[in-house]
Amino acid sequence: MKVALKPIKVLHLEDLETDAELISRTLRDAGIESEIKVVDSKEEYHEALFTFNPEIVISDHSLPAFNSMDALSMLRKAAIPIPFILVTGTVSEEFAVEAMREGADDYVLKDRLQRLPSAMLNAIAKYQLERERKNTETMLRNINAYSLDVICSVDENGRFLHVSDACETVWGYKAEELIGRPMLDLVYPDDHEPTIATANAAMLGKNTVSFENRYIRKDGTLVPMVWSARWDTKDRIRYGIGRDATEMKRMEQAFRSEQQRFIDLFLEAPACIGISKGPTHVYEIFNPFYLELTGRKSIIGKTVAGVFPELASQGLITLLDHVFETGETTSGKEMSLKIDREGNGSLTELYFNFLFKPYRNPEGNIDGIFFFAVDVTSQIQSRKKIEDSKKQYFHLVENLPAAAYT
Repeated sequence: MKVALKPIKVLHLEDLETDAELISRTLRDAGIESEIKVVDSKEEYHEALFTFNPEIVISDHSLPAFNSMDALSMLRKAAIPIPFILVTGTVSEEFAVEAMREGADDYVLKDRLQRLPSAMLNAIAKYQLERERKNTETMLRNINAYSLDVICSVDENGRFLHVSDACETVWGYKAEELIGRPMLDLVYPDDHEPTIATANAAMLGKNTVSFENRYIRKDGTLVPMVWSARWDTKDRIRYGIGRDATEMKRMEQAFRSEQQRFIDLFLEAPACIGISKGPTHVYEIFNPFYLELTGRKSIIGKTVAGVFPELASQGLITLLDHVFETGETTSGKEMSLKIDREGNGSLTELYFNFLFKPYRNPEGNIDGIFFFAVDVTSQIQSRKKIEDSKKQYFHLVENLPAAAYT
């Protein structure tokens, strides 16, 4: 016999102390720990129902001014979901059947009390299962009512068997309008073929995840949907959860637009932009202007030192090493670099305003260096020409063979 893990709270309606003690001893002998409250009046019984919070009621049939049927009626009117067991002397079979019909869960004769422990445990277990079932039903009703996603089931012919309340928000239809209706009635015609193919695949055991199609709302507008679905082979039912993807699609479009703007900026920017990776500074990303300015063609996967060996003696590699090792962002103006742009050994001097910034991986370690450089060679050359012109002018004035003044 199953032994209770915690004391069972028993409300015992009995007016004979000897019978109450007999039942208490019967439960102890069966290994059932119990906390028993014995009452023998209608008033005590009513109060104990709400203050003692019993898990089960056992009741003698006949008391001086009260009987088991009155006690059973009070329990059911109070809507307290606990079992009621009649424990009494000899009663007719007709009375026992009537008691069960009125809602008693079992009856035990006092000369057969050895059956009481199992009757109590079975009744309590039954009510526990019933409470769990009701809690599950309540939870499912709440999910059905409050879920923002459409939860539905369709038969093997694709007709709706159940649809959650979200269908009214997402599709504009009330659930009762869709029951028995083919699912494809709502699917945008251009999406029929992939929808049917996906449904057939699900029925063959391939679970559906993130399938996208479009549904026609009741007002005629389209709503993009993302589905996950599974086929129940035993019951021949397909269960699905569909989410309105309108906001997701809007965000995807916004992201693509921003991404394209970034790509356009990256490709068209009149500056050198790129990323080198690792301690040897391997080219990973760069824009076309960088190749155009430096005269190189294929550099991805190669090191900076390998592509520009002439820069090793000019301090650039040392500067990149410092940024990678220390994590310090470094910037400068008018840095002079002599580059072999033509690949013939002839060096061209270029000037750059630059920024070298380390970038880190998800673990926080430095993975590489982001570089941004603006070619200011023409400005420097123009400035030098002006400075040279000024020098020539002052030299000319200072060496005139006549006095000059302003």
